[in-house]
Amino acid sequence: MYVEAVDLTKKYGNFYGLRNLNLRVEGSKCVGYLGPNGAGKTTTLKLFTNLLRPTNGDAIINGYDVKRQPKKALRDVGALIEAPNFYPHLTPMEILSFIM
Repeated sequence: MYVEAVDLTKKYGNFYGLRNLNLRVEGSKCVGYLGPNGAGKTTTLKLFTNLLRPTNGDAIINGYDVKRQPKKALRDVGALIEAPNFYPHLTPMEILSFIM
């Protein structure tokens, strides 16, 4: 398994929540992603889970681009980031299947 960010950027108006992140983490391991408030940690995770769309760049999981092939990219991913939001690429029945 691997996750990779290639020039991953998220811009809100004139403010960058994340700018040109390049990162690759391979294998089965526990990784800490540290930084001060406002550094872009949550934005990065939301981009990798398709809860946000990048302004530029790519979030890739196991060779699949999260924005182009979200179901394939996220099929082995589980995440709870701040508040439990629904994944926009899932149907209502797929969302309900998580709690049934």
